[in-house]
Amino acid sequence: MPCEILAQDERIPRLLAHDQIGCLTIAGELETARPGEIKLFIDDPERPRGLLIRNYWVKLCAEDESAVAELLRALPGQEEFRFGAVAAWIRDRIARDWEITWENPCWLYYLEPDSLREELVQHEVSPLRPEDAPLVNRCWEHEDEETLGYVRWRIESGPSCAIFTGEGRSRRPLSWVLTHRDGAMGMMFTLPEARRRGYGRSVTIALAREILRRGRIPFLYTFHSNLPAQRMVEKLGFARWGDYRYFDARRRG
Repeated sequence: MPCEILAQDERIPRLLAHDQIGCLTIAGELETARPGEIKLFIDDPERPRGLLIRNYWVKLCAEDESAVAELLRALPGQEEFRFGAVAAWIRDRIARDWEITWENPCWLYYLEPDSLREELVQHEVSPLRPEDAPLVNRCWEHEDEETLGYVRWRIESGPSCAIFTGEGRSRRPLSWVLTHRDGAMGMMFTLPEARRRGYGRSVTIALAREILRRGRIPFLYTFHSNLPAQRMVEKLGFARWGDYRYFDARRRG
């Protein structure tokens, strides 16, 4: 039976270490979670082989299919749950007993320190400001009435990089990239009038450099269908790690 544990449990680092890159998103969630915001479960208190965390998303890592099956018992009843950044093989195991009602397949990319190409930062880059949150939110593909607070929190709490135009009150960002609560780079956007100038390249490498400076591994997800994004990040030195899925699911029956 799954066992609920605390975020300080000494078994967590070992569970994440079996797939350090694939578990970056779980490690990031644990780092940013506020007290009481997240629940954690292991599949077996004596010999754990998997970890499940639950807040807005359900995220899990496991060493084998039996650990996945056991961890899913921590999710109550017939509710529908939103799963995030789940390895494709784990998603396939979940799909045996759960109905997938929505899905976004993604590739996970990460950047090794030796692959950082600092020479590609060819523009002056600065962090975003809280007052930039409305513009960033409007340009984010997932924007709705509830996302503005999240965007402002990420600007205030996590690293970000942007290229600005203007001075004083007229100063505004033209291109930017932030980190999500799990540490993944995202919300990248360049205003239409500022494209084809290399701004996206500069802000992406600058943010990766800052993440490395903080002792973390830069990583991001691209949709399978977004071939231009995949080509861009590969040119910037990011390596593809694997197939990961975001999806909604509920138990059959």
